[in-house]
Amino acid sequence: MRGLYRMPGVTEEFVKVIEQTFFKKVDDQAAYAHQRQLQRGKMTPRMREAWTLFVLSILMRSPKAVADTFEKFTEDLQEQWEHAKKQWTIDFPNEPPLGDHNPGMARQYALIQLRRFIANDAIGMLIHSMTWVCLDLTKYRYRLLTSDRPVVMTNGLGYVDSHLAMPLSPTMLFVAATTQQGMDSIKAIPIRDLVYSCNKQLVQRAVKYVWAHDHSQEALILGQMSADAASDPSIFSSQDGPILGKELTPLAKKLSV
Repeated sequence: MRGLYRMPGVTEEFVKVIEQTFFKKVDDQAAYAHQRQLQRGKMTPRMREAWTLFVLSILMRSPKAVADTFEKFTEDLQEQWEHAKKQWTIDFPNEPPLGDHNPGMARQYALIQLRRFIANDAIGMLIHSMTWVCLDLTKYRYRLLTSDRPVVMTNGLGYVDSHLAMPLSPTMLFVAATTQQGMDSIKAIPIRDLVYSCNKQLVQRAVKYVWAHDHSQEALILGQMSADAASDPSIFSSQDGPILGKELTPLAKKLSV
């Protein structure tokens, strides 16, 4: 989304670096994997890595996710900086005092942290190690929708029963599941129910935009638009860490420590 990272105090040059040298590269490389899936072809290891990075970036690139990253990272920095200034004068009385807190620099550093999180290999492996499939849903008369938050993820990525889905086109759905048993369960769902469930969740979690192939699902969009937009599941689908009572994968256990 154009202008997603423009914030007060963040220079245009810095925004351009983030958008052009990182996210554009992520999108361009994922485009090849996207086309290969639409053609029902097998992805190369490089394509699989590119698609993993793209999906993870989509989870973290919504306007709300970016805004939350800025807020969470910068909310206590001014107070911490004032404390650091006082401590500096005590520890280094002969040195020039530290300057005032710079919110712009804090926001720029928050963007760097967001980029590092998306490119984190360990987190990416949660997606890369899942079982993947591209489902052709052409036989059903209704088409897949998509939105400004196009990934359906019901319970995070770190559990043995985790799965996610993302429309690739009005008739093709990318699905990933932690286990083959989980994937088989998804494949067993009637196409009608799968399309409806996916579309309903995409519409409910949309922040501002939903895109449709036609007007046949206007009632669903108008009735459910942004009903669950306040919910923004994390990797573990809980702001406080893994959900109690749910079994984590071995990799997720390492990440949650």
